[in-house]
Amino acid sequence: MKHKYWFLMMVFCFNQNANANPSPERLHLITQEWSPYQFQKQGVIQGSGVERLKCILKSMKQPYLFSMNQWNEAKNLLDQGSHHGFFLSQRNKKIDKYAVFSAPILEDSWAWFSFSDLLDVGSLKFKTNTEITAIFGSRSWFWLIENGYRVSKKPRTVSAMLDLMVGGDARIIFGNEKLINEEINKMELTYQVVSKVTAKSNPLGVYFSKNFIKKYPQFLTKFNNTIKSCK
Repeated sequence: MKHKYWFLMMVFCFNQNANANPSPERLHLITQEWSPYQFQKQGVIQGSGVERLKCILKSMKQPYLFSMNQWNEAKNLLDQGSHHGFFLSQRNKKIDKYAVFSAPILEDSWAWFSFSDLLDVGSLKFKTNTEITAIFGSRSWFWLIENGYRVSKKPRTVSAMLDLMVGGDARIIFGNEKLINEEINKMELTYQVVSKVTAKSNPLGVYFSKNFIKKYPQFLTKFNNTIKSCK
């Protein structure tokens, strides 16, 4: 009888695991304004990061809901269980304490731009003597400050930053490579040669709360494997 009882217990446990839902009925993710990856236009959340994420979730046949808020609200929303994660983000040690980072979805590349040659961007002389212009308050602006670069001017947009360079008020500008390239093409700066050197590339992914991963342990592996089909 004991063996029969043990067998029934094993069958019950197996059936419980087999019927466990590997994913939520609807995935709730939060994001914040960060062009060109995610932004809101006419009430619709869009951008290159949003499109890549939609492709991944569509391939997984995973229903989803995106909402836009501030990053400082993200942890509370994840703790409350009203949201399962947020996107797009760089890897962060503080966030690693309460959420799990996915495989990279996109790369956030930063670059130097100038009308003169950029031959010594890696030298100490460049770092200590050259004035750099970046979008005030941006991630790239803070990175320059934190790493000891001389930062001048305080433009609020990419177009304003390029206007400074065209007008001769900024010799070298620094920031998101894709955004600056797009603005250069819009301005049709074909009459001048723009030098560019990529400085660094930051992998961007989705953070899922640890509570979510605990509840749906198969989800992240499936998500990461599906990223490859949406490159």
